[in-house]
Amino acid sequence: MHVEVSAACGALLGSGRPPLIAALTLHRLDAGSASKLMAAQETKLRAAASSLPPETRRRLSTELDDGLPCLAAAVRSVPANALTTFVAPPSKRQCTPTRASFPRLSECSLWERTKKYYAENGAKAWTSGAVPCHISTSAFIANAYAAVVTAFLSEAESSPLDEPLIILDLGCGAGVLGVRVARELQRRGCHGFCVVLADLDPAAALAQAQLPPAASLVRDGILDVAVLQAVTEGTCNLHLQLSNRFIHCGTLRRPLVVLANYVFDSLPIDLLRVRLRHGACTGVDALIPQPSDETFMYQPILGKSTLGNSSSVREGLGASRASILASDLGGYFKWPEEAELAARLVSAAEADAAAETAGETADEEEQAALAYVCTGALGCLKAIHSLLAPSSGSPMLLLLGEKLVDGCSAARLAAAHKAANWAPLTLSELPLFSVHGSARHGAVSHGVVLQSLLEAMPRGFTILGRSATLMEFDVVALAVDGPTARAKCTASGSTCTSETDDGTLPATRRAFSSQLSRFGAAEMERLIAMVHEAAQAEGPTIRRAARKAARRPWRPYVVKTPGVAVTSAEARCEPATSADGLALPVPMTVPIRLLTHAVIMSGHDWDVFVSLRSSFRDRFDRATSAEVTEAIRVATRCFAERVTLCADDWKRSGAIFKRWLDVAQRRRLQLATATELG
Repeated sequence: MHVEVSAACGALLGSGRPPLIAALTLHRLDAGSASKLMAAQETKLRAAASSLPPETRRRLSTELDDGLPCLAAAVRSVPANALTTFVAPPSKRQCTPTRASFPRLSECSLWERTKKYYAENGAKAWTSGAVPCHISTSAFIANAYAAVVTAFLSEAESSPLDEPLIILDLGCGAGVLGVRVARELQRRGCHGFCVVLADLDPAAALAQAQLPPAASLVRDGILDVAVLQAVTEGTCNLHLQLSNRFIHCGTLRRPLVVLANYVFDSLPIDLLRVRLRHGACTGVDALIPQPSDETFMYQPILGKSTLGNSSSVREGLGASRASILASDLGGYFKWPEEAELAARLVSAAEADAAAETAGETADEEEQAALAYVCTGALGCLKAIHSLLAPSSGSPMLLLLGEKLVDGCSAARLAAAHKAANWAPLTLSELPLFSVHGSARHGAVSHGVVLQSLLEAMPRGFTILGRSATLMEFDVVALAVDGPTARAKCTASGSTCTSETDDGTLPATRRAFSSQLSRFGAAEMERLIAMVHEAAQAEGPTIRRAARKAARRPWRPYVVKTPGVAVTSAEARCEPATSADGLALPVPMTVPIRLLTHAVIMSGHDWDVFVSLRSSFRDRFDRATSAEVTEAIRVATRCFAERVTLCADDWKRSGAIFKRWLDVAQRRRLQLATATELG
């Protein structure tokens, strides 16, 4: 199936010059000749590589090494852009305010506004299209997560205990992802688990639990709903509302699985701009909300005078010393853990900037880097991890799906790299943030810096896998506090990470690699979009030709030999004939078989079928009886396995399928009659 879809998509875009991101998608799908596909994109690839950060360029060149080593070498050879410099502000940067001097970004009204938006709108936040959700809740990503979880459970514990294994759908929203994962795990024969739909406001999840797909799972005891309370403060006690059970801190003895799609991008953050000269930090500024919370501006919170006060302490730290200590930032952050995290991130930003500018001519102008302090994620990760019993030694599997950005891009998106960025900034001038719904009353999300999130991990962790580069939706699998990670952290005394295959959870690594590393959810969405756009573009031509053909007299058909190319003379013959002898429209580049296989690849996703259903109808006149029968079979499975956002969508889906099925069955009856007459 993948071969047919890849070949069809390769032919679909091979004649022109597809966008670079589309060419990468087809390359990952092994569509056509990789060298021919990417050769036309070499100029774009070189140009794009020059603006990528070193870590992203390294990942991209590693990926291209498999089939396009020449392009991989070209990507590695492109020099990275230097940090943009800016002129330092006047002497006011030397002030060292106390915590009461400035409010914090993580404590402004944006986050309460976001909570209120979801509480007031419920499932309407997603059904209206204001908040995108399909890529993070699709059948494709749910089936992939289920495969990874199945592999994890097979090797994370030797003898299952009598308590259910908890799979926490963190920030579940309408609960679509959790329901799909639970059904797929049940289909795979897994037992002894419970998927918990957890959110700050579970109203949409409770409504989902009453719909038929989830109701059967609730009756089987493998689906429940819980309220997240004070989770960003480091504590977590779950009340399972459907079964009236409680999960308290430190009580889980089995491994914990956490599904976190589009969660951390809605939690509070603080943004610190690090000012540097000659590779050393000269001050730190924080993005401060103004009294109206409609504008923001960078204000100094740490200057040379404060740095000098603790210079004697730093001199004893050796060559690898951090120029910023947690005590330096203790007056601005509320909790010691937040100050320690911020100090580590400021020092990391300083080190990255120094490495980036190594060998360049030194100047007197200050440079800038960004420390993205995920204060909300810090408390959330600590709280979720606290559910595990300390003596159990069980690991936590975190499947994270976010719009990840690198540190350099985050600095640009947060306006931390501009010279004139001391003036007030609106959210529209901070592309790191996205507003969903009303500009003044909608929900707010932001890009997530993975390295900062990893620094916030409560214990040692191992990166088991990560999706391909240049994705709008990046998926990362992390094993937190496993036996190998604990041994490493005990030996080193610090947070540790490993992205190499060190033998930890090999089956889970293989499952992630086969499901998401090369061709993931973002590529699947792009593939469906390419097929849909091409099919829609052909739609008017097909319908006009079909109406014209309907006025021609019927004549018997001659069965063509499969695989035999049609000559140009035959292509000009009028009229063409289908399997039932009816006149046909012009030849198509998106046949019904490609549409059917695209739906199958999506995991029989109902929403994908709905988006393609009109293209199916347009092509019934060109289809054979077998192709129509296969389309009906696939559509019926999509309908049977559908999971909708709300009850209204559930009712509407029945009417949509009935209308489509009536057309498909009439066409199949026509083909059967034509075959009998022939």
